[in-house]
Amino acid sequence: MRNLPELAVSELVTKPMPLQELRKWDIFNTIDDNLLLNIRLAHVHGTFGFLISTVDTAYVIGTGTDGCLGIGHITSALSPVKIDVLTGQLVKEFVISVEESCFALTEDGRVFAWGFNSSGQLGIGNTATITTPQLIHVTGGVKISQLAAGYTHTLALAMHTGQVFAWGWNGYGQLGQENFNDRNEPGNVELNPDIKIKQISCSGDGSFALTQCGELYSWGHNIGELGIGISTPTYIPTKVIFHKPIKKVSNGANHTLVLTTSGELYACGRNAEGQLGMGKTTDVNVLTRVAADLGIIDDISSIPWMHQSSAKSMDKTFVWGEINEGLNYYSPTEFKLFNMSRSTSFLKEEGQFMHKSMCGSNRT
Repeated sequence: MRNLPELAVSELVTKPMPLQELRKWDIFNTIDDNLLLNIRLAHVHGTFGFLISTVDTAYVIGTGTDGCLGIGHITSALSPVKIDVLTGQLVKEFVISVEESCFALTEDGRVFAWGFNSSGQLGIGNTATITTPQLIHVTGGVKISQLAAGYTHTLALAMHTGQVFAWGWNGYGQLGQENFNDRNEPGNVELNPDIKIKQISCSGDGSFALTQCGELYSWGHNIGELGIGISTPTYIPTKVIFHKPIKKVSNGANHTLVLTTSGELYACGRNAEGQLGMGKTTDVNVLTRVAADLGIIDDISSIPWMHQSSAKSMDKTFVWGEINEGLNYYSPTEFKLFNMSRSTSFLKEEGQFMHKSMCGSNRT
């Protein structure tokens, strides 16, 4: 299931999308105009997607297995089907792993989970596949502000305390505990209590936490993506030695991108597909500057099971790495998302991906 091709610019599409642009995504073709014009949030993952309307009704559309649609054992929804459990819950974000473990995060910090659960990555206390969204219980009733999903592990960030929780598969120490046992419910990651975390991120089997003062900690799988100068795994959250404050971290399968507060881009990790954007394919185990000639970078993005990267500078979006099967860019290359005649002109049909809050009232 991990060979699903997707496009990493998903996080960078921040403006409302006109109706004719939405129609370029095949999954939206069967949706009535009136509904599509009143969608505030859409997340499309491969062959299925979730929609939240402006009146807070949740829908799923598409095909999928292992309960990922969230509507019981149904594996196909050719037109939007209401998800009763999520309707009225003020969902602000969907997070979906490559293995189709699905999460919905609400505005008030609750987390619903469903789908594939082989290693306990849903955090519901067992490893059973779940076919309808189920509320995750975090010790002490802690509210969650962020979620991140790797291949088969999950991170969560506490809303008020900055505490990090982890659960799922732990074969490389990505849960940050002093053993390599899996965990099927949220457990605390032991970090220095004096540091406050503002962002979490996952590579395929690695974990990352960015502090409020711009320092990065990493642990788990490591062929250089942890950025700690070695290429062996560690279960200990380790501070990345770096000389500039970091604004954001984003991860691919085995590589890391960081954006500094001054708008500079750095990367480390696997580079066989050019995902570090350095014009070559040599792996790097320390954060290294990428393409200084791109100007000030506003945002970065990757997807935790892909060998692809993207960045936004002003009104330009750049991509590099494994763009599609047999197509690699080894340096940042400008990509005009809205110039696509169809979404499939750049991606395989089964690999379309889009995710962003959308304002229906501005879409024509």
